[in-house]
Amino acid sequence: MSNDTDFDLSGLDPEILAALQQLAAEEVVYEEHIQKYVGKIEQVFSIQEEKDDTSEDDLMLDIYWIAPTSANPFHTLITKGLSDYDMIVPEEAEGLENAELLVHLPPTWQISSSDWILDVLKLLAEYPIKLDTYISYGHSLPNGSALHGSTKMDALVVLDSLQLDEDFSTLFISDTKIIHFYTVVPLYTEELDYKIKYGIRALLDKFGKYKINDIWDLQRKNVVTG
Repeated sequence: MSNDTDFDLSGLDPEILAALQQLAAEEVVYEEHIQKYVGKIEQVFSIQEEKDDTSEDDLMLDIYWIAPTSANPFHTLITKGLSDYDMIVPEEAEGLENAELLVHLPPTWQISSSDWILDVLKLLAEYPIKLDTYISYGHSLPNGSALHGSTKMDALVVLDSLQLDEDFSTLFISDTKIIHFYTVVPLYTEELDYKIKYGIRALLDKFGKYKINDIWDLQRKNVVTG
């Protein structure tokens, strides 16, 4: 979160100073957007790898935690950092270059800085940067193994939030930058295969049939096998 600490920036190169000021201004707008549509920011986790060397592909990621409220009775974790990069998108996806990811978790979930779900968000946020691609609504990714020892789900799908106001899904930063927010939902192998074969709309119809939403339930029913 932004703070009131003052630093002497007078010696910086003007272009670098302007870029830092722009990032600071974006952070204020970003946090106001979250607090308007999701709730008070409880804590910010900084997720950076400790390396001897860094490159332009190293993602500097923060994850915002918004605790359950009466209006939104679930935890929400939202990334901040992916949208600093312009993802490489095909012509038909022009305008989707900037994105952030989130998850909705049940109120009983114990949030901490060592929570494995933070690693899931970090790995997913790194994916489009390291592979020169993009991530958007309807995209899915196999994990290759269970996401965690507490579940048999082993894949992820990217959706628009089913819990938050539709206006939350986009944040207009400037004429050339729009941040798109996507919720990440875990899937079983059979659900991933079903989505690949029949499409995201068909999978969501299955979710609706079994009253499955985008709040994580690691033991929920498999909507394909029943």
